[in-house]
Order: sequence, then C-alpha cells, then structure tokens
Amino acid sequence: MERTFYCETNFAVKAISVELWQEQAMSGTNIRVANISPEVVSSELLETTTESVMKAELEAP
Repeated sequence: MERTFYCETNFAVKAISVELWQEQAMSGTNIRVANISPEVVSSELLETTTESVMKAELEAP
C-alpha cells in the first residue's frame, strides 16, 4: 500500500507540473516550470514497513 501511494503521488506531481508548463507555454508568459525527481534517496522505509514483499524487493540487489 505504501509503495502504491508513493507512485500515485509521484505521478500526480509530475502530471500537475506538465499541465502547469503547458498552460504557461500557451499563455505566452515567461514562467518556467521544473520538476526534479531524485533517483535514489535514503529513507527509513525499510525500518518502518510491515509489508514483507515490499521490504524484500527494496533489499534485493
């Protein structure tokens, strides 16, 4: 469930950023939109998750 929620929110942020960029491009304003997504981050997810399948996937090399 936690992994699904992360994927959903990550997609939503990207979709909103693209939509905002398109609106600004069409209106002719000089506003720029950037979306920065880190590839790998350090988090306490492995220590706090109770979902064994997700934990195994995250620990796999």
